[in-house]
Amino acid sequence: MNQTLTQSENSIVILHLSDLHFDGNDNCQDSIDRQGVFGTLIDEIKSLDEEWRPNIVCITGDVAYQNKQSGYEASIEWLNTLLHELAIEKEGVFFCPGNHDVNRVKASFLVRPDKVKDADRILSLPIADHFKSLFARYEEFCKTLSLPAYCFNGSQEYIVGKRSYKDINFVCNNSCWCSMDEDDKGSLWLGLNFIKSLGLPEISNPRFPITIALFHHPKEYYNESETNRYGNRESTIDYLSSRCHIILTGHTHGRPRKPDIIHDNAIKFSGGCYISDQYRNSCSLIRLWPERMCIDYRQYEWDGGQSRWTKFYEELDYKLRIIEKFKNPDYQPAREVQQGIEAEAEREHSLKEIEEIHKTIFDHITSLDNTKAIDHYEKNLNVIDAHRDKYKETIKQIELLILEAKDGRT
Repeated sequence: MNQTLTQSENSIVILHLSDLHFDGNDNCQDSIDRQGVFGTLIDEIKSLDEEWRPNIVCITGDVAYQNKQSGYEASIEWLNTLLHELAIEKEGVFFCPGNHDVNRVKASFLVRPDKVKDADRILSLPIADHFKSLFARYEEFCKTLSLPAYCFNGSQEYIVGKRSYKDINFVCNNSCWCSMDEDDKGSLWLGLNFIKSLGLPEISNPRFPITIALFHHPKEYYNESETNRYGNRESTIDYLSSRCHIILTGHTHGRPRKPDIIHDNAIKFSGGCYISDQYRNSCSLIRLWPERMCIDYRQYEWDGGQSRWTKFYEELDYKLRIIEKFKNPDYQPAREVQQGIEAEAEREHSLKEIEEIHKTIFDHITSLDNTKAIDHYEKNLNVIDAHRDKYKETIKQIELLILEAKDGRT
């Protein structure tokens, strides 16, 4: 167990799966291979220490292969086994749709927008019936599995929305409204209007709980207006990333890798669980410590040669957005500066990241009254004075604040 955490704290462990691709075909060998991979996964998780046993499952799309009814039926059987063996309740299961959860025949009759004004017009409230119909079989799967629906615009939905569990906000986003074929890359839309309607505040709000966003496709699959800001319209990805702490995606089927940081805020984990028993299938365990705003995570990879899951990578005490530490009344800005400087040396953080730490500290200390300000300012100044060349502007501002605080006290 991470030595910086006490056993009195309650952690939450998420099993992140994606791209299950259940087919339900009559190919006997494929069924045997799949049973070996997924059956062994359950056994591997059950063998873990109690502190790593998941109590939440997040699956980021492509439950069935090519939207097949037989695939959904096969997936329900396995998922019920998974939840039973791990003693996870249905309220702790969260899905989002993937491109294989779309009815491609119906999608082929739709026109995919290539301009932002058209996308914002058609992806607006209420959700058009022709979009909802694309996911009819997927929605029926969710109902058959007895999953709680998400809340969206005053109604219950399975294809977009939000729901809370164990004091964590889970946000289901849909990247597949316009998913049609092999030309999806660079053409998809999440729908800025849909995300804004969820009413998510920025995570700089200290009373905002940990928020986890799920969507299927990674960044490169979206129209550039969803990933870049033009004019007065905010980038959809940036808007969402500033309102969640963790992002879970799928689709790419790549080998495990360290998470990305999106919009200097959200930690993004990608995953892809099954192609074949000879593929490097992967999954992740993410352990949350809400009181300390940090996570531990483990990534696992399927070794087809050995027919077993192996731990590929592990990182402990990974900090969530630093401004959230202001929840802690014992938080000391000077100590945080020192930790930031040490982290830069140890992990080669960029100058931009370190300056963001100092901006956060600067914003915090300016709210102190004069009685406390001088000690805080001088303490911070002493800590970073050795790095004067890099942080000239920060030091100059703190020196001015010290003078102003002294004038105010006199």
